[in-house]
Amino acid sequence: MTKEVIITIKKEDEEKALYHILDLNVSAMEVRDADLASSFTEDEKKWDYIDLPKNSSDTIEILFYVEEDEVESIRDHLKNVFHGDISIQSGDVNKEDYENNWKEHFKPISISSTRRVLPPWEKANDGDIIIDPGLAFGTGNHETTLLCLRAIDQHVGPGNLLDVGTGSGILSIAAAKMHGCQCDAYDLDPAAIASAKSNVDRNHVSDKVNLYLGDFTKEDIKTYDYIVANIYAEVLMDMMEHFAERMDMGGTIILSGIVRGKEEKVIHCMAKNGFMVYKVDRENQWVCIRGMLHG
Repeated sequence: MTKEVIITIKKEDEEKALYHILDLNVSAMEVRDADLASSFTEDEKKWDYIDLPKNSSDTIEILFYVEEDEVESIRDHLKNVFHGDISIQSGDVNKEDYENNWKEHFKPISISSTRRVLPPWEKANDGDIIIDPGLAFGTGNHETTLLCLRAIDQHVGPGNLLDVGTGSGILSIAAAKMHGCQCDAYDLDPAAIASAKSNVDRNHVSDKVNLYLGDFTKEDIKTYDYIVANIYAEVLMDMMEHFAERMDMGGTIILSGIVRGKEEKVIHCMAKNGFMVYKVDRENQWVCIRGMLHG
């Protein structure tokens, strides 16, 4: 039996919670944040967050689905991590309800005036990116992914691209469909690679997106025009030297998944490794940094 799990935490703990939930092999989730509504214009309210709370709050909810025998171990782990400062609810959901929930709540997301991310059941135009939200994290729903998509739309052109932590494959698919990029996409999670393959095939870019299960730092060095990575700040900093080794001079790097308050550390690490930052985008408590390798 599949269980729906909803955890309620302080907003400041979102990054920490997502890290631990992903570490528990939960690859698909939704973040519910009442304050998101105030940060979008009327034309931009086409996101895939579901059931937003009606009133502003200093807490957020994270919803995900797991099998019944996983619930107690997840509950015990998260209670231990947050020392009880967390609310965890769970309830039964059958497979039909689970699938219908995805279809009911996931709607088109606007990247720009001409580009959208759609679930498979929506009618798509040629330039739209189609992502199955039931498979893996990375559907354009979270600010970090949306910031990356907008950066790819604005600052990527034809060339080759390295996508680290590809998840659903959405960033590589976007680069391939928008700009004709040849993409190498890496992830350590077999479920994410399976999801990405399904989405790559669905978007007809299998000739442009190569998927790899594993650690890109273990592969022979190959250089790229573009690098994108939507991971947490500490991981990005650990990888910065490897990014620099694999970036063509003058190439563009797009880094997201950075919570506000850690951007200066990331920027400092980028500078130490030869990157010049030229744009910083923010959405709520999340940051996306764009830079260029200049030696």
